[in-house]
Amino acid sequence: MSDCHMLSAVEKKGVLLELTEPLTEYVTDVFSEHEAQNIQDDLEYVDETRASLLLPISGNLESRKDALQRYYKALSAMETRFPISKDTPGLDTITFTWHDAFRSSKKISQANLQFEKAAVLFNLGAIHSQQGAAADRSSQEGIKLACHNFQAAAGMFAMLRDTLSSKIVTSGAVDLSEECAGMLVSLMLAQAQECFHEKTITDNKSPGIVAKLAKQVNTYYEEARAALMSSTLSGHLDKAWLAHVAAKASLFNADCNFRSAQTFDPTENIAARIARLRQATQQLADAKAKAKGLTVFENVAKLEAIVSVELDLAEKDNKCVYMEKVPSADTLPPITGHALVKPLPAADTLSSDDKLFSAIVPDSSTKAMSKYSEMVDSLMREQLALLEDTSETSQLCLLNWDIDSLLESLNGSGYNALPDTFKKQLQDVSVQGVPAQVLQSLSEQLKEMQHGTMELVEEAEKKLAKEADEDRAMRDRYGPHWDRPPSHQLNDSLKKRLGSYREKLSKAHDNDRQLLAHVEHSLDSFCILSPEGIGRVLPKLEAPMLSVVDGAEGPNVAAELRRMKNEFVRVANDERREVERSLRSLKESDDILPKMMAVVTDNHDDLFAKELQKYDQVKEAVAENVKKQKHLCQKLNEQQELFRKVFQVDEWKAACHKASEAVGEKITQYLDLLRNVQEGIEFYTTLQDALAELSTSIQDYAMSRMLQKNDLQKHLQAHAQHAQRPQPPTQQFQQLSVAPHSIQPPQYPQVPHQPNSPSAPPVSPGAPPQVPQQAPAPAHAYSQPSAYTRPAAQAHPPPAPQQQQQQHAGYYQQQPQAYMQQPPQHQHRPQQPPGGQYQQQAAQTPHYQQPQAHAGQYHQQHGQQWPQYQQQHPAPQQQGQYHQQQHHQHAQQQAYAQPNSNYYQQPAQHQQQHPQQQQHPGYYQHQQY
Repeated sequence: MSDCHMLSAVEKKGVLLELTEPLTEYVTDVFSEHEAQNIQDDLEYVDETRASLLLPISGNLESRKDALQRYYKALSAMETRFPISKDTPGLDTITFTWHDAFRSSKKISQANLQFEKAAVLFNLGAIHSQQGAAADRSSQEGIKLACHNFQAAAGMFAMLRDTLSSKIVTSGAVDLSEECAGMLVSLMLAQAQECFHEKTITDNKSPGIVAKLAKQVNTYYEEARAALMSSTLSGHLDKAWLAHVAAKASLFNADCNFRSAQTFDPTENIAARIARLRQATQQLADAKAKAKGLTVFENVAKLEAIVSVELDLAEKDNKCVYMEKVPSADTLPPITGHALVKPLPAADTLSSDDKLFSAIVPDSSTKAMSKYSEMVDSLMREQLALLEDTSETSQLCLLNWDIDSLLESLNGSGYNALPDTFKKQLQDVSVQGVPAQVLQSLSEQLKEMQHGTMELVEEAEKKLAKEADEDRAMRDRYGPHWDRPPSHQLNDSLKKRLGSYREKLSKAHDNDRQLLAHVEHSLDSFCILSPEGIGRVLPKLEAPMLSVVDGAEGPNVAAELRRMKNEFVRVANDERREVERSLRSLKESDDILPKMMAVVTDNHDDLFAKELQKYDQVKEAVAENVKKQKHLCQKLNEQQELFRKVFQVDEWKAACHKASEAVGEKITQYLDLLRNVQEGIEFYTTLQDALAELSTSIQDYAMSRMLQKNDLQKHLQAHAQHAQRPQPPTQQFQQLSVAPHSIQPPQYPQVPHQPNSPSAPPVSPGAPPQVPQQAPAPAHAYSQPSAYTRPAAQAHPPPAPQQQQQQHAGYYQQQPQAYMQQPPQHQHRPQQPPGGQYQQQAAQTPHYQQPQAHAGQYHQQHGQQWPQYQQQHPAPQQQGQYHQQQHHQHAQQQAYAQPNSNYYQQPAQHQQQHPQQQQHPGYYQHQQY
């Protein structure tokens, strides 16, 4: 990607300002006129340098960079001598004005020397970024030049962010804010890392290293993109910047996955290769959408074409030859980046110019001390940079050789040889617990839920069956008078739902039996899903019986590699840190001010040279450490190559990849079983919720039916008790009951009434004759036998059922005579409102429909017994008391028979006194189950 476009910042434009006159007046007032005259050359130099920076941008970038550096050093020299601010008399008239770099029409003015330094430092970073973008990266030298300038630009912007942005008012100066400076640091580092990425591709480095570098490029671009989308910078910069940075982030993320895919051998792990290529394809599509209209679009298209070809070939090979299951992108292990760039320190080139304004420094010792401090700082930076560069190179070698994994594999575990995909899956599995124990626990939970669900179904079925049996028993007992809807008409939907649930349970039970059997059969085999179990499956890294290298024994080679690696780590880490601590400690304790004060001289160069000799010992320690690191790195490389030959590492890795297929199969089998068991538990949980809701409906249904049954049964029993009361025979009942069938009842003798009897009730003209009570008529199918028995002291003839006729006289008066002649099976019951349901049931009982049958039965049973009855009860003196008693009972029964009596109440009053009787019959008519 050497032709990939790079971004660069634009310089800020300033407004011309003369500093000589106000600064001269200030020095004259504060110091002296003589000192003011001595600094005139320095003031003119500052004005000329600043004026050259404000000329139209043209010419050589290197010359502009030199001018900016010189002016910045001059500003640093002025900083300690001229406190320019609105609060300083004589300097409050100096105001620096600069245009915004990203919006040239916007000007910001501040009376602050730090604002001027920040603007110059920004322009220095912009110049370095322009030099980096203009470099020809088609050659190695061009790549190095571009990388160096981008790191230098990052150093300038980092210094702006860390030291100056906080000292100025950035409310209007957005380009000088910490957010903008931080964004530019990330962008410059991203482009510098991109140069290293290009160099590794040119040098034909391994795909694994290129992938790590590409990932770090993506990380830097993502940081820049986040900064551009912040509230401070959003909408301030050109939209093309955000589009370019976002497209680059997606492009290098795709390149990272593409390079990572190349690390997988197509013959051993084609599935992971395809997964990475697919992920790269998706990211390239995202980059392509963001790069429309930008130069980076061509780079995206080129990489997309390459990835597309690789993906097509891999998918064809997998489809025709390997037929492996391709994992999803989420299961792929993350790729960590490796940074090879950093901001270059800007203070090295921007130190104060001691020659400027030296005339107004009264204390020469202070000036000399400042010079010595800068010499020490320069020495330290040089030595620390040497140590850091050597250590970075050594760490990169260790990362490439992967010595730690090889040495760990000697302990009998082939875990490190597993593909990254399997490692990630094993980590996810181990988080849940021991696989066999987890699966067994869930299986037991599944069994318990299966049993509990079946109990819920059976309990609901028992409730419906019990209600239906009770209804059937009442219907068998009371016959057609039990006229409420039968159970099968109301609970059909409930039974269907229960049946569907039972059918689902039956199917689930079959599936569970197979699933649990599979789980039980596979539990022992899941013991390999752990680092310890892997060691029993994958081949061990061992030296062959016959060494392939003469004189090289496997244990000795491994021991020497481990020793050299530990020595290398000690020198590159522990010893190096100790040298750095010694160097910093020496600088902190280096105080030559007393020595300088003791010598009366204007030249301290000899003293400085002598004092700097104390650092020679530390410099030698640094050189020795660097030498050791390089030597050990070379020896370690030779030893690790010998180790790979003796232990045949490449062949061992190939065998581990082949054996890891069994591990992958077990992981897939375990995850499938785990998912199936969890789905079963979820199924039973959902079904139990549905059954709980259905059980509540069944409970309400059964309770309502029971209340309705109790009300109806009480009413039928009460009606049967009224029907069983003994009634005296009357002529009116005989005529009414005999007429339809022309049956002549036996003639009963009239009992004379004694008006003088004190206990005899008054008898109205035309009233039927009073007769003695008799035993009750035979009980109907829905009635209970009467407990009434005639007293032995009363002698009277058997009565006719006259009271029943009188009790329901209102009903017979309303019905035509033809109704009484119709057979019971063809009589139609009139439609009644819910409030009159029980009246309708009482009026339609067989007793009222077949009065002639009762009459004929009565005469048949008692007609021939009357003469004998008269002989057995001849006492006329007791007739008066009997008639009085029967008249009182007849009056009560007539009161029950009236429409406005307490028994047959009006609908409103009846509904108030019997709310359940009104509620439950209508409940089944409107409620749907």
